[in-house]
Amino acid sequence: MAKLGISTGISPDDGQGDSLLVAGAKINQNFNEIYNLCGSGTTLAPGIVTSLLAGTNISLSGSTGQITVTSTAAGGVWQETGAGINTVANVGFGTTNPQTALQVGTAISFTNTYSQFKDGIVARYGDAADLTIQHNGTNSIIKSDTNDLQFHTDELRILDNAASETIAVFSKDGAATFYYDDTAKFRTTGAGTSTIGISSASGGFVGALTGNVTGNLEGTINSTAISGFGGTITRFKTTNVDGSLGISTFGTVAISTDFTVGQDATITRNLKVSGITTFSGITTTGTDAFVARNMSVLGIMTATTFSGPQGGNLQVYHGTGGGASKIVEVTGTGVTMTSGKKLHLSGYSEQVHDMGTLSAGSHALDVSTYSTFVATINGTTGITFTLTGQNPARTYSGVLVLKFTGTGTRSITFSFAPKWSGGSAPTWTATAATDIVSFFTPDNATNTYFNVLGLGYA
Repeated sequence: MAKLGISTGISPDDGQGDSLLVAGAKINQNFNEIYNLCGSGTTLAPGIVTSLLAGTNISLSGSTGQITVTSTAAGGVWQETGAGINTVANVGFGTTNPQTALQVGTAISFTNTYSQFKDGIVARYGDAADLTIQHNGTNSIIKSDTNDLQFHTDELRILDNAASETIAVFSKDGAATFYYDDTAKFRTTGAGTSTIGISSASGGFVGALTGNVTGNLEGTINSTAISGFGGTITRFKTTNVDGSLGISTFGTVAISTDFTVGQDATITRNLKVSGITTFSGITTTGTDAFVARNMSVLGIMTATTFSGPQGGNLQVYHGTGGGASKIVEVTGTGVTMTSGKKLHLSGYSEQVHDMGTLSAGSHALDVSTYSTFVATINGTTGITFTLTGQNPARTYSGVLVLKFTGTGTRSITFSFAPKWSGGSAPTWTATAATDIVSFFTPDNATNTYFNVLGLGYA
């Protein structure tokens, strides 16, 4: 609106000027124009700009009325286009002197759900781009050019893309576990490693093999490949091209299941077998042969010491195939010869059971373990001997050595009513001396026959 002037006439009170009503209306309209321009229409703004100062790359034209602001930088510092606002200068956040296109001097907080980098855009970390992360359109790549790439966590779990299957788990103070199709197959332990399933090596296993091997061990084993072996092979099958057994070892081999050798077997140290073993050739062991179950030798077998079994009996046969006959059987209680067979012994000796000085009461003569008993008896101590350990199907004989100390009438009785040679028991020596008797029972101590070997040995 153009400014409204008040007509005052030519001379005072000539009646040609605006009336007071018209003049007042013009004044109000002029003020309304000012209040609308410099305020809210009813209230003026707090202050009025009285001067403008041009900054860097800015020029001002006009000193009164309308002032024109012009950018003097090439292309302008900020430019608004249909795509947004852009600038050719450096932009800084938290810094007054940005040295790159975008320099951030403070932390950035993202309130959106993600920050997106397009294919081929590389995120660089470090003064010399020591670590870079990118997706090149095909693969996602993390590259570290300086020292280690470290993950600091108490448990690192690698999952598939859908986060539905585990690929590997690495735990602090625990196992590193590798999975196949979401099933653990290889795991480190405090003692070494554990393989769940079949372990195979196309180039073979090299170096010392220690510990237990369970499952099937196939291939050729020699003293180099199994050097230092100290565990147990529960089942193995090794076959050379010619069909012979392909195993050679200078340690101890323990076998808990079937073990069959079709040709000669030579063992330079111990052979421990807890399963069924069959040899059809010549078997020689340099030291001991230990069998915990059945062992069938169809050829010649020699051993420095042949021991076993722990659970079953050791049976020795003579002959071949179905015509072989049992000669002797070793049980937990002793050795049984087959009826009609003979046992030839050289350098035979027996273990003596020294019962020590006996106190008054009953004392057992265990004929299942010993056949010679030595007892020391002081003075008139009352002693009763019992017979234990006998088998109804066997006969037993033994020798009882009585060493008397002190003097007096001896009090010696037997709970199994012995039958003495001559019809009566001897009178035991009353002085410090030794009396010796022998005994024999053919019927589980129903009848036990005693004979005096000598009395009063000084």
